[in-house]
Amino acid sequence: MGKANWKPTIESCRFVPASQVANGLPKAWQALIESQPPFTWGDNNRNMVSIDDLRMQMEQLSDDGAGGMSQIKKFIARLDAIPDSVPYVDLEN
Repeated sequence: MGKANWKPTIESCRFVPASQVANGLPKAWQALIESQPPFTWGDNNRNMVSIDDLRMQMEQLSDDGAGGMSQIKKFIARLDAIPDSVPYVDLEN
């Protein structure tokens, strides 16, 4: 197949950077990192995690009585404030 015949499929993705969600909530962010969540980040350009999966992880931290409880609750409230049309949080930004 020649280059002239090839047409890529261009994808787009709506997301909120984790740095916005975690802004001013260092204890919540640290609790998330230390919880060994079922998703990873590092050395990626983008790392999309569904808001539902991230919320479940933060709710588990809340249920477990992790440190920074008030910040964890604020983090969850910020996730809840993200419009339904935005399905992801990018952990790399």
